[in-house]
Amino acid sequence: MNSAKIKNLTKKLIPVFSVAFLFVAYNAGATLNSVNFDNPTTTNTTEELVSSIVSWLLGITSAVVIIFLVYGGIMYITASGDENQIEKSKKIINYAIIGLFLVLISYSVVTTLNNIIFGP
Repeated sequence: MNSAKIKNLTKKLIPVFSVAFLFVAYNAGATLNSVNFDNPTTTNTTEELVSSIVSWLLGITSAVVIIFLVYGGIMYITASGDENQIEKSKKIINYAIIGLFLVLISYSVVTTLNNIIFGP
């Protein structure tokens, strides 16, 4: 692609990515509000302690994943045809998605083990 086509494509994609960014930012706030950030040291049982720590870590890692997805998207939009910048932004987005899957898998493993050890 030549430079003129890339600039034209960038101009068309900026409104789309802006709306997507606002949607992600709105949902990130709703996600963080739904995560319970109770103080883990005020728990009475080991089960509550594990659940509280997992909740904390899930909220923090979700925020980090969203930040890296937005950062990679902004890098991709502003690359202006620079192949190195495009590849770097694609790697950031891919690693953020891989990290999200790892977090979800680890959350399900910890939750399952918590249910096996302490009961449902």
